Parts: sequence; structure tokens; C-alpha cells
Amino acid sequence: MDPLGDLGRRVEDAVGGVAQTVADQVVEQVVRALDVDELLDRIDVNALLDRIDVGRLLDRVDVERLIDRVDVERLIERVDIDALLRRVDVDALVGRIDVGAIVDRVDVNEVVNRVDLDELVQQTELGAIVAKSTSGLATEALDVVRSQGVGLDVFFHRWIDRILRRHDRLPAGPPLLVPLEATA
Repeated sequence: MDPLGDLGRRVEDAVGGVAQTVADQVVEQVVRALDVDELLDRIDVNALLDRIDVGRLLDRVDVERLIDRVDVERLIERVDIDALLRRVDVDALVGRIDVGAIVDRVDVNEVVNRVDLDELVQQTELGAIVAKSTSGLATEALDVVRSQGVGLDVFFHRWIDRILRRHDRLPAGPPLLVPLEATA
């Protein structure tokens, strides 16, 4: 047993406790006396930022965890869609669209198969148009037959006049409708 060593340890423990108490009180007094705003005014923020390794700082950021904390719905609610759309250059956007590629992807047969022709005919005047065009074709066909009939009638009339040796000419039409030169 070393009486002197024991005494030294006891003094050290007593002095260490007192020293710690004094240090705590001094630090507390310094912190109270410290003007944080004045201290911040003295800091050269640009020099501080120059000393920071931003890449190393970003490597420590957990992006997935950061994204998980973002309330996307709330973020979307804050977006002014009208202001955003006013900034869009629609002509440039449309100019970037490859219409040929879009058309190549369209299955025209599938589109046609989806068309309900009966419903389309009911919603439009297509039936009436078909009926009118059909009657128009029939009228034109009837006019052609009549014209051919008149032509044949004139043809037979001339041959009969030749066979019967008639030389008198028939009028070209009703006197009020035919100019005088045509009747002479």
C-alpha cells in the first residue's frame, strides 16, 4: 500500500470534481455572454462554403428516404397548371411529334371493327343520303334511256324518210324555242 499514492488519488478526485464544476460554470457564463448574431456576422459564409466538400455531403444524403418524406399530392396541389401551360410552346411540342410513328402504331382494322355502323347510320342522315343518291342514279339512268330512245326515234324516222323518199324537213322544235336560223 502506498499511502502517498492513495492521497494523490483522493486529491486528484477532489480537484477533478471541483475543476469540472468550475469548467461547467465558465462554459455556461461564456455561452450566455456570447452574442450569436455578432458571431454569425463575423463568419465569412463564402469561405466556409468553399471549405465544404459538397460531393461528400451529397454522398451522405439518403435520396430514397428524402423522397419518401415528400408529400407528392400536396406538391401537385401547389402547382399552377394554367401558368405551367402558358409556358409550353405548343408549336415546338407538336413539331417534335412523329405522326408517322403514331400512324404506324394504329391498327386500322381494329378501329374499323369498333365502329358500330348501325348506330352511325341512325345518328346521321346517311340513310337519306344513300336513298337520294340511289334515286338520283335511277333518274340519270332513266334520262339516258329516254335520250337513247329519242335518238333511236330520230334515227328510225330518218331511215323511214329515206325509204319513203320524203324530202321535206321537219321543224327542229317548237317555233318559240328554236331560233329562226335553225328553222330555215
